[in-house]
Amino acid sequence: MNILVKSVQLRTMINTIVFFVTIAFTSGRPIVSQTVSELIAQGDALHNQFDTYGAFKAYKAASILDSTNFEVLWKMAGELIDMGNELPKSNDQAAKYREAEAISRKAIYLNPNHAKGHLMLALALEKTALGYTGTDRVKTLNQSRIAAEKAVEINAEEDLALSLLGRWNREMTNTAWITRTFSKLFVVSTPPATYEKAADQLAKAIAINHNCISHYLELGKTYVLLEKWTEADEAFQKVMDLQVTQKSDSKWQRVAKHYLQLLQQGNHSELVDSIEE
Repeated sequence: MNILVKSVQLRTMINTIVFFVTIAFTSGRPIVSQTVSELIAQGDALHNQFDTYGAFKAYKAASILDSTNFEVLWKMAGELIDMGNELPKSNDQAAKYREAEAISRKAIYLNPNHAKGHLMLALALEKTALGYTGTDRVKTLNQSRIAAEKAVEINAEEDLALSLLGRWNREMTNTAWITRTFSKLFVVSTPPATYEKAADQLAKAIAINHNCISHYLELGKTYVLLEKWTEADEAFQKVMDLQVTQKSDSKWQRVAKHYLQLLQQGNHSELVDSIEE
């Protein structure tokens, strides 16, 4: 009887150990592997919660299961751009934008007739360009413009691409004449850019998505450079009034608040300098 009892006790102890080891190794992880669709949905939910790194991790997991899934790729690129935006200017930030560019190009290769791939490429190139100076900056911004125009050609309602085109017009108008001229002669030909065109593109973006805080901020900055102070004040105030829907919106509201203070103080020169930086 003693041998039988000890045998039962031993089996019970072994089963208990196995149970707790299993719990330890599976804790926090699904027992059944998630599908690509489930991982995309998880990434979308985390994106809506402003969890950039969590969303990227979910999309990355989906890409491991299906490396040719177009939706996964462009959403990964978008999260990488957001991750770069959260970093200070650094090699790490530049690497995030370059990775986003590479993934966007793969997405375009897989589905060249969808606007999102071209949009993400345009945004990644724009961010990369802002780290450059001189003709390199102009050349890369022009590549960004071409990608944004392609996105709008495919989908005329792509408001983020229209906003980018507005920023391109403002940036190129604000670029030193000698840099623009040298770039056109020896590097790349670019279409004429004006602040008026910038304002027009941004107004189109707002007409499509009138709840996007960044559209109003960019329009207000453009009005400042046009010296349309009342219109600028209205645009910046709209930034303050709108509900936050994107992770960066709180930052843009702080920027708009600063701009409004400068406007109310009549400190137009400092305001222009802040926008031209």
